[in-house]
Formats: sequence, C-alpha cells, structure tokens
Amino acid sequence: MHRSIARLVRLDIYVPRRQFYRNKSYYLSEKWLKEPFDIGYPESSSHIKEDSKLLRQKLFPTKTLTEYDYFKQDSNREFRIEEWNQLDTDQMFKYQEMVDDAKPQYVHPKPQYVTGFELFKIELQFNRNEKKYWAMLDGNDREAYNDSEIVRHLYNERIRIWMGYEIVEYLKRNLPKYMFNPYPLLGLYPWEIIKDKLYFKRDVYDFEKDYYDTLIKETFGRNSQRKALQIYYTDILHDTETDNLYYAKVEKMFNSLPPYKKQYYVEKERKRQEHAKKTRLRSYKQKTPYLKFLIQFSKTYNPTYEELNAFDANVSDNNIRKLAISKAAGREWKNLTEEQKKQYESDGTLSSNTRLYKEMILDWKVEMVMDYIYEVGGVSGLQSSHNWRKDMHEKTSGYRYLKKMYVDKLVYLQNGNVVVSKD
Repeated sequence: MHRSIARLVRLDIYVPRRQFYRNKSYYLSEKWLKEPFDIGYPESSSHIKEDSKLLRQKLFPTKTLTEYDYFKQDSNREFRIEEWNQLDTDQMFKYQEMVDDAKPQYVHPKPQYVTGFELFKIELQFNRNEKKYWAMLDGNDREAYNDSEIVRHLYNERIRIWMGYEIVEYLKRNLPKYMFNPYPLLGLYPWEIIKDKLYFKRDVYDFEKDYYDTLIKETFGRNSQRKALQIYYTDILHDTETDNLYYAKVEKMFNSLPPYKKQYYVEKERKRQEHAKKTRLRSYKQKTPYLKFLIQFSKTYNPTYEELNAFDANVSDNNIRKLAISKAAGREWKNLTEEQKKQYESDGTLSSNTRLYKEMILDWKVEMVMDYIYEVGGVSGLQSSHNWRKDMHEKTSGYRYLKKMYVDKLVYLQNGNVVVSKD
C-alpha cells in the first residue's frame, strides 16, 4: 500500500499525506525497537544501579524496626525506659501499626529452604503423583535431594530470582517509567526472563506486554525480516521529534545517506534474513528414526547445483547446503517402506511428550531470542564480540534453568519410568 502511495507522490499526483505505513498483520510489534537494544545487561547506567540499590533496601531490608524503635523515634525529648513500660494498649497499637505499615508487601511467597521429598516436589513441578515418582527413584537419586552445598546454592538462586520478580511487581505498580522495561533493576539474567515468559502456554505471537515480550515476538515473527529502509525508519523515529515521517520522505532520506551508512542498514537487513532462516532450522531435533536417517543421509549426499540455487541468495552457503540436504532427505524418506524405516528405530527415541523434549524446545527458543538480541540487533554498551553463550555458562555454572529456578538434574517420565538426567 505505501509503495503505491509513494509512486503517486513522485508522479505529482495528489494523495492524502500519510505517515510511514505499518501493516500490523505484517509488523507484529506496536513499536519497533531501536538498535542496539537497551536491555541493561551486562552494562547499565549509574542511575539504574543506584535505583536498584535503593529498591533492594526498601523491599528487602536487612533490619526491620520494632515498636520499641518507633517509640524512640517518636520521642521529642530525652527518652526514658519508664515511659515505654507505661504505654497502654491503645498507645502500643499505634506503634504496632507503624511496624505493619513498614513491612514489605510481597506478591509471591518467599521460597523456603527444604530438602528431601519436599525439594523433589518443587523441582518436579508436577501437581500429582509426587509420592509415586519419589518411590520410583533409587537410593542414590533420593540422596541427592538431601542437604548439601549444591542444594544450598540452588536455594540461594531461587531467592535471587524471587527477589527479582518481586521488584518487577513493585515497579509495575508504583513506578510507571519502568513499566516497559523494569528488568535492568532486577539482578535477573536475560535468558531467565526469556525462558520464564516462554513457559506460558501460549503462542509466541501472543506476546507484547513489555520489552522482552516485544523482542520474543520480533525474533520469531516476520518483523525480524525488516528491510534496510524499515530499520532506518526505526532509528530516525526515535531520534526525531517530528511526526511528518511520510514514506516518500523516509525513502528520500535513506537514498541520500552516505554509502557507508547505507551499507550499515543493508548489513542489518542481511543479518535479519539469516536469523529468520535459522529460526526455521531447529538444531535440537527430536531423536526420531527420521533424524537418525537424516544424519546418515547428510554424510553421503551432495546437493546438485540446481538444488543449491533454489534458495535465497541472502542465506549463507552453509545454511543453503543444510536446507538442500534436508529437502532431499525428506523426499528420500517418503520413498522408504515401513520395513526400511524400522531399521532406523532405536531405544534412544525420545517422545515429544516428555519433559526433556519440551525443555529442549524452550532452550532452543531462548537461544534464538538471545541470538536475535546480541547478534542481530546488538546490545548497548557491548562490543559485537561479546559471547553470550560463554557468559551464560559462567553465570549458571552448568546448571539447567527451569521455571524460576535452577536444577542440577531434570526428572521426567518416559515409557512409564522415572528418568533422572544430569546432562
């Protein structure tokens, strides 16, 4: 639509002037995000750090005042212990109210330190049959839930995450300026926020509440494939106060850019195209007979020139080859008989209904969002050489992140048996 309008404008045919057109069915976000993304991690401004410190002191005080403390503060003259002892019930009630009013009000209960079966229930995250599954564990697996340095460390992580989300709740109720992106103040890591959001039983296209919701939506939507002109438009939209940004004007401004600046946006477009292809090439893959066949097929099959030339030239040579092999393997697999397909079955087949498989899907989606943030858009204050995978490995110490907690093992059911995976 906007292209036809721009053409009419160039031909001096009058049409009502319109702003740069956004088709919401195509551009999924209400507001395109300026790059590099300002997520506040790992670098944040000094005022963010100060706000974070004050918030923590307010919500998680190391010392709470008693009725006695408030009485001393309330005295305008030299304090005498006899006066405290002579307070009647009504006078004491005043100070009790002051204590109650000063107590932080939490939305979620503070995690308790537990071991054994109670810890197993928390990490299992099921709502039924916990005793049955606990009984199915062998002695060594049950022993791992007893008090230990690892159990205490993982409890401290649950406390840290709980505190972070309590700050979110406070900010969204009391400080509207942090409504769109409260997370720099939390002490939560990006991969934790992303995975917690993805845990909701809804499609990724349903997201759009705050900064990370928009990033998730852009990662998997066609919005991630914005062309150079749209990316340029986002930048000038955030850098100018004028609202007279009509398509023809934006196009003219873009075409008048110096070659090196225009190349910057062309490169941004290329990265988006590359990332969009990657989101359709899931690296985790279920351990199915077809996957076993695909692995063997990939070792011997060489795509023809015609097969390679059938894909978008903007895609890297490596990904074009993978796509061509995958397409050829699919054709070959369909031609196999059922008996031939059974040759690729094994005991290692993983059902898509298992918790492990579902976690693999979520971990892959987290990886795609993190790649989109750090490699496609970039992060304020960071060099492009920053390796988020290395950073995450160092911060997590190899533990697996589930819903608002870390675990050193994943318990799931497969073929009626309890499996404890420490991978």
